[in-house]
Order: sequence, then C-alpha cells, then structure tokens
Amino acid sequence: MARTGTSERQQWLKSRGVTPVDKKPAKFDPREDANFFKKLKQLQDPLNLAQFVRSKLKNDDFDTALLYVRAASKNIQCVVSWNHLVEWQLSKGKMNAAIKTYNEMKKRAQFPDAQTYTIIFKGCSDHPYAKEGLQKGLLIYTSMLAENARIKPNTIHTNAMLRLCSRARDQDTLLGIAGQMDSTGLNAPNNLTFTTILNAFRMNAIGDPTMDQESLREIRRKAIQNARRMWGDIYVRWRKGDIFIDEELVCAMGRVLLLGDAQDLDDILSLVQQAMDIRRQLPRMDTKSRQKIEPSLQGKSAPAETQDEPLTTHDTGETDTAEEPSALVENKTENVFAISTYEASQLAKSIAHATPGQNTLSLVLDALLKMHVKEPATKYWEIFTQTKNVIPDSDNYHAYLRILRVFRSGGEACELLKTIPPPLVSEKICRLAMSACVRDKNNHHTFSHAGKILDIMQMHLRVPDIRTLTDYLEIAVTSPPLSTTPGGKPTAYAQGQQIMRALERLVPSYLNVRSLLMYGNPTSAEEDKHYNSNEYRATVRLLVRRLIAAYDILMTRNLVAPEMFGSLKGQRSKLAAYVARSDKALNPNYKKDTKPEDEELPRVPQQQKLELEQDETRSFDAPKARRHSGGELKAARKMGYVPQSAVRGYLNRNQKAAS
Repeated sequence: MARTGTSERQQWLKSRGVTPVDKKPAKFDPREDANFFKKLKQLQDPLNLAQFVRSKLKNDDFDTALLYVRAASKNIQCVVSWNHLVEWQLSKGKMNAAIKTYNEMKKRAQFPDAQTYTIIFKGCSDHPYAKEGLQKGLLIYTSMLAENARIKPNTIHTNAMLRLCSRARDQDTLLGIAGQMDSTGLNAPNNLTFTTILNAFRMNAIGDPTMDQESLREIRRKAIQNARRMWGDIYVRWRKGDIFIDEELVCAMGRVLLLGDAQDLDDILSLVQQAMDIRRQLPRMDTKSRQKIEPSLQGKSAPAETQDEPLTTHDTGETDTAEEPSALVENKTENVFAISTYEASQLAKSIAHATPGQNTLSLVLDALLKMHVKEPATKYWEIFTQTKNVIPDSDNYHAYLRILRVFRSGGEACELLKTIPPPLVSEKICRLAMSACVRDKNNHHTFSHAGKILDIMQMHLRVPDIRTLTDYLEIAVTSPPLSTTPGGKPTAYAQGQQIMRALERLVPSYLNVRSLLMYGNPTSAEEDKHYNSNEYRATVRLLVRRLIAAYDILMTRNLVAPEMFGSLKGQRSKLAAYVARSDKALNPNYKKDTKPEDEELPRVPQQQKLELEQDETRSFDAPKARRHSGGELKAARKMGYVPQSAVRGYLNRNQKAAS
C-alpha cells in the first residue's frame, strides 16, 4: 500500500512537471570519527564538557573545542561552554568572531544567561577600538531592554556598558544609560556605577591636548559641577545605607576636583574627612583660622557667616526636624562639603566609612602640592602611615618628596629616604631626594645630608644614577661647608676640603659607570642596550665635564695647597682624555679645536683671507719669543704661580724689573 501510494504520488507530480528537490547530505567532518563520538559520550555532563573546553582553549585549540560544543548542543544545554568560547575570542581581540559565535549559540537553542552578556560587554570595553565595540555592545544591550527579552540588564551589565561608554568617550550615551537605571532593585546604581561615571567625567575634562585653554577650562568647570551634584546624591544614599562607599569611589571624586581651582583643591580635604573620618589638618578657605596661616590673606577680613568647624558625623541630640534627609542638602548639591555639623547630624547616620589607602594618600599629597603647603602634608603623612597603618608605595614617596623639594627640606628628605624599604629605592627616589638638597644649598648641613643620600644610593642601586651624582657634586661646590670662621663665613680651605671629599666619593662610581660603558652588562641584554645608547653616554660625559670643572675650581681659586696641584692636574688630564675619546667615537669627523684666548665677532671670508696674508708677511720680521728654561719654570711652580699663563706672567714681571 505504501509503495503504491508513493508511486502514484510520483506520477501525479510528474504529470504536473513538479520534481521535488533532493535534500543535500550533511557535510562530513573527517574529525568526527569513532574516537570523537566515544569522547563525546563521556562529555554528556555540562560540567565535564566545560572543563574539557577550558583545557582545549588553554592550549589555543579553539576549533576542536567548538566542534565538541556544537555536537553536544544537540542533546544538552551547555551555555557555560559557549561562554568559554566567546570569552576566549574576545580575549584574543576577535570581537566580530565572538559576536558570530554568540549568534550561533542562540540558533542552536542555547539560551544566553546573565554571564554571557557580562562577558560580551566586558570584552567589547577591552577592545582596542572602543567606538566599534560600543556599537556592537549597545545593540545587544538594547535587545535586553525589550519586553520579550529573557534576560533583563542588571547592575553588573549596566556598569560594564558604562565602562564601555567611558572608554569610547561617549558621555551622552553614558548619561542616557545611567538615567535608565532604577532607584532600587537589581538595576539600582552601586558604588562601582558612580565610580565609572566620575572617571568618565575626569577623562572628558582632561580633553584634547590641541584644545585651546578657554574651551578646556569651560569643559573642566562643567565636569566638576556635574561631579559635585552627583556626590550630593551619593552622600545622601550613603547616609541612608542604600550604598556603601570605598576608596576607589572617594578617589574618583577627588581626582575630578584635582582639576579645579583653589576651592576645589580645598574641598578634597573635606571629602576625605567626610568619607573616611580623617580630620582636616588645614582650616577651610574663607575662615579666620585659614587667614591667620595664609600669607596672601593677611589684612583681609573673613566673611562673618563662615563657620570654622569641622564636618563631623556625631549626633547632637537635636533631631526634632521632620525634613527628609535629601531636603537638607538639596540646596547644597553643588557644594555638599559645606554642610554644617548640625545639618550632617540630621541625616541618617551611617558608620561604614571608607578605608583609606595608598590611593587616598597620593590624592591628598597631590592636592597639598598644588596648594603649596608643607606642614599639613607632614601631618597627613604621619596620620596615614602611623595612625591608619597605610604602607606607602613608590608613588606616595615620590609625591611626598616633591613637596619636600619645593620647600627645600633636604634634611627631611634624607630622613625619609632612610625609612624607605630597599626594594622601593629607585633612581627616581634618589634623584628627588638629592634635588631637595640642591634647593637647600644655603644650609650648612646640606652636604652632610647629600652624603647620606649618596650612601643609600650606592648601597641599594647596582648602577648609580648619573643625575644624582651630578647634583651631589653641585652641592659640594655651591653649599657652604660646615666648618666656618668665628664670623660665620666659610674659609676657602674648608670649601676645598668639601669639594675634595665629593671628588673622592664620586671617582669610584665614575669608574663603575665607565666600566659598564666599555664592557657592557653580560647578564641583561636590555640593560646593555640602554647603557650603550647615545643618550646615556651623553649624561656620563656631562658628569665627567662637571668633574673637570670641579678640578679647575680647586686650582684656579687656590682652594687647596699648591703641592696638590700636580696630582689634581694628572687626574683632570685623564678625565679630559676620556671626554676627547668619547667625542671622537660619537663623531668620526671630530677635530680638537684650540679655543682662542679672546673671543671675537665672526668675520667675513674676504677679511679673514686678508688678515692671514698680512700675518704671513709679518711672520718673517717678528722676533722669536724667548723660551724659558726648565729651572725658571720649576721655581715658578714652587712659588704657586700656576697655571702656565701665571708662570709666564711671573717671569715677564721679573724680566721687566731686572731691565
């Protein structure tokens, strides 16, 4: 019966000229052999399949992992394995291929979960081309907002999209996405949401380097204004307990204020006090206490309505107001740091302050450096490092040393350098500490402090920093020695001994650097390439020239005994020979030119030719210069008439007196 029906149907189709199209056989993959299907049976558990896929992707065998996931998708739900495939492609920068894998996943009835969208949004934000990633991610995020979407966006998805908008510098889209978030629930903003938005404000405020200053100033003003309004909302939410704040959020707000004027910088200290319960160590602006310590405000009257009281969060007992917490600060959303003690006590109390760390310390020190104050910086440093037990990192030491350098605190820089752990001692730290001593050159103890800094550098650095050595020599030449006359003026002998001490300390370091230039560093090819560069050799030549200048100062100013001139000239000649060899190595056409005694204006070629011809005609009639005997020169040297020009002057004076 079945065959008869089939034959009749074929005849009926032929009578009408209709021929059914045969189905094409499925493509046969040679990898799907008996071993493949045997392994596939062992991977029917989604967990085992996900572990197998991760092992294959760890060895960059994406094709094999995809083959097994496709075959397993016919029988089981393996969304986690598909997530691994998409994440691997995004980690390799293959964003378009990852989107195709995501679409294929849906076609094979593997429904994406919340983790799938998190992986896609995060991968798009890490893509080198952020604007292209924003287009791809925004389409997927918009599809999640549809009514029939299986997965609705949560706070994690929104934060990832905000980060993507921030990297693409699309502030309008960022604010649009943030405005769609719920006030409460799974899609309510959290601390990471506000941190991302504040960082976006700061990146937008930095602007383009080619932008004119007036436009850049206006952009920064708007960014700071928006950030202040947002912090007012954050403050109210935090006091109500809706969100918690951390160091990252506080520093994101502080970095925005760091781009502003003096009032914005002053509010950074109020921000730290408000969020981390660290009392201000500098009175607020426009207060009487600030006027007493601010030199530029002397003689000016402070506003009468300004209160000079700290912003604390303790209860005062006066809680009979019926206003909502937000009503107390709605008029101060742009300057929430100006809330008085009474107003702060009326808000809902939250005891969960943010924990300060290295980022906060760096923020405070940067603000104080721009405000040009030192005493509060020292107090904050002691509070963070001793009371709050914050372990400073290299950036914290750099920031504090910059403040000490500005205020010429070479002694404090030396004491700070002693407390730095050996792994953190670097060329930059030694250079900053030594530059603080350079600015403190009028101090009689500066050379002693510089010597201790040099000891620390030679102890912890394998290769000494050339700039630090040069600054140390400059301190020896310019700073007054410790031993002085009863009148308070340094003697020439003490100054000479100080320079000689510096030269004795620097010669071993110079020899080490010269050996490194000659023989290189066999243990590290990268360091050897750096030390053989022309830039590094130029810094070494600068150090050698400074050493030569120090020898000249000793001899020309008679800062040492005349008996030492011979040895000093020998050491100077060695350094001069090295400079000549290095100049010749860098410039093959180098010729040692003799410097004329009297500098003259440049002459035209014809005038120069005439003068040369006149000199040739006169040279036959010119009397020969008298050559002094060796005994005369030795006698002049014993009497201290050096260099050679002084010897000749001495002999000429004796000849004139005898005649």
